[in-house]
Amino acid sequence: MGEWEESRILRAIVTKDSFQAVVNRRTITHAVIELYVSAKRELIRFIIDNRIPGVKCLVMVADFWKAKSSGTKFLGLRLYFVTADFKLVSVLLGTRHFQPLYGERDGGIRGPFKRWIIQILADFGLTVADFFGSTTDGGPDVQHMMTSNLMLSWEWCMPHLTNAATKAAFGMTSNVAKSKNPEMLQLLKKVTRTVYQ
Repeated sequence: MGEWEESRILRAIVTKDSFQAVVNRRTITHAVIELYVSAKRELIRFIIDNRIPGVKCLVMVADFWKAKSSGTKFLGLRLYFVTADFKLVSVLLGTRHFQPLYGERDGGIRGPFKRWIIQILADFGLTVADFFGSTTDGGPDVQHMMTSNLMLSWEWCMPHLTNAATKAAFGMTSNVAKSKNPEMLQLLKKVTRTVYQ
């Protein structure tokens, strides 16, 4: 169904029966799981090979972001370290749609946030004790998680710091009256209006 007769004939001529695979939900799910497990196994081996025993040599980056189109909130956890041959490596350990159940967020999002970080680290054979620091934006939940809950040294993420500094310098707020640089904010609004017309 959905194939031209010529495609079926061509496939029958050039493809041996032993190479033809049934493509359905089950085989695709199995292939994706197999790919994930093998990639994860290789990544764990790579991290172990490049760790210095007894030394905190990893940096964690956690970030929340929201999709503008759907308003869906996501959370990502990234790992940074330097390899044995002095190359900086960045590995995305995981992302997830972050929507804790109502009962889970009675005390705010920090509980589910911490639990997710600990679970992701455990999946890769890591603990918070393996990290000497973290780099994040200046958001209160993320910064509190890194410094107070996980007890890691914290530094501004440079892209986030640059973005925050630019917003502060240009007085970018949604309310002109609260802006510390209203003239620049009005100029930016005029330019934006001109560009989008």
